[in-house]
Amino acid sequence: MDPNLFLTEKKYSRYIYHLLFVVTVGIAIFIRLKYVFIERMWPDEALYCWYAQRISNIPSLILSKEIIQFHPPLFSSLLALGHIFFQSEMACRIVSLVINIAGIIAIYFLGIRIRSHFLGLFASAALAFNYLYLSQSTHILADGPMALFCMLFILFLSKIDATSPRKYDIYVGLTGMSVILIKWPGIIIVPIVAIYYFLVLPQTSLLKRFQKMLVPLAILGSVTLFMVIYFSFLTGKMWPDFTVLKGVYFQKPFWYYILKFHNIVIIPFIIPFFLIGLFMISREKDNRTKLLLIWFLVFFLSLSISKEKDLRYSLLILPGSLLIAGIGFEETLKKFLKIPKQILIAKIICILCILLFYWQTYPRTQRFLDGGAKQFTGFKETGNWIEKQVGVHTRIIAGSPRIIRYYSGINFQEYGGSITMLPETKKEFEELVRSTEAPLIMEIDYWERAQPKWIYPLSESRIKYLDGLGFKLQKTVSRTVENEDKDVVWIFSRK
Repeated sequence: MDPNLFLTEKKYSRYIYHLLFVVTVGIAIFIRLKYVFIERMWPDEALYCWYAQRISNIPSLILSKEIIQFHPPLFSSLLALGHIFFQSEMACRIVSLVINIAGIIAIYFLGIRIRSHFLGLFASAALAFNYLYLSQSTHILADGPMALFCMLFILFLSKIDATSPRKYDIYVGLTGMSVILIKWPGIIIVPIVAIYYFLVLPQTSLLKRFQKMLVPLAILGSVTLFMVIYFSFLTGKMWPDFTVLKGVYFQKPFWYYILKFHNIVIIPFIIPFFLIGLFMISREKDNRTKLLLIWFLVFFLSLSISKEKDLRYSLLILPGSLLIAGIGFEETLKKFLKIPKQILIAKIICILCILLFYWQTYPRTQRFLDGGAKQFTGFKETGNWIEKQVGVHTRIIAGSPRIIRYYSGINFQEYGGSITMLPETKKEFEELVRSTEAPLIMEIDYWERAQPKWIYPLSESRIKYLDGLGFKLQKTVSRTVENEDKDVVWIFSRK
């Protein structure tokens, strides 16, 4: 870097970047706050909220089959910590918001570590108002926390060199362990450790590289092995469900994330700079930019190879993409501008253009966020009603069992409760009804499209069918859907 440019940035720009960053974080918090109070509850959100509530009430359940049968317990444990200060649902929403904001802060310091204060501000501003990332702050899902811990993992890994103290190897192992303990697909960070230690430390012998790498790999390997063996012991399954790797639901072609890249980064004018950044990084010898390239490629290829693809999974490649684009822009400026003051002004204009773009598109973003916040509503009222109606022997058949479990406080049958899923076929349902002498409560809703086709969507003929089996409509819950008042939950009972 040119000495004059360095001195100029050191004296003037650092404070400007810090100020703009504080403003960015402040605005990011402000526009997210109202979504802490929404009613929506997705089935996956209800899963994490229930786990958090259970861990908060009975901490010894943290490694129980009930908690780890789908995902490792770290995210649920973080949500449980929020229960110390807030009520259950509010606690989960606030913790999700805090984690989302922490991701904006993390990428700022990661950008500084990799290249410059400008890169940190560029990436944090682009991430803070990115629709994909912003929408995660309104959801209680593990994808955002996984992105955060990935950034922390890369931040510590970037500190590794031939002379770095052993504590940084331990930090790499611990942050990498956290990624795995958020969701099982986090194991794809293991190749990043191996590749980085072997390829970017050429000044050390092969033996010394292996010795340094052994520390984080030992932490990652021991934790993963323990969790897999323990999971197998509890559930009887050989492996956990690495769904995002093997793919069973949203199957898409290999190039899905390439075709959707504009939907991932959102800002169209940074895509050329992303390509420039990829080219420039591939030619550089700096270890930290090499790490950025390794990080992006490993996650991009892993997610692309997976048959199951969804845009929210791309949160794992979004931070790296923005950092690469920022490097591309910075390198482009150096080619055309030579005077440090001009470069600084151009960088600030770039940041302002990013903020202006998001300001102009925010009305549309807000419509999407507000529309999503009005879905999957009515369940809290439903759960409260069911909780009051349930007797000692009552069985509950639910179209959205995870949500009903959370709001009613009644567990699934396999864990000592009385909630079961709707049977997949009409024949199975009729057999269940005939074989059950106890009172039955049945919940059907407008939202969950995974409900069995023999009952969903609910219609007059299907209500008559249920009436023939002795089910009477006891309660409906209405909400505003597409500017109309509609019934969104129906509750039937059979005495």
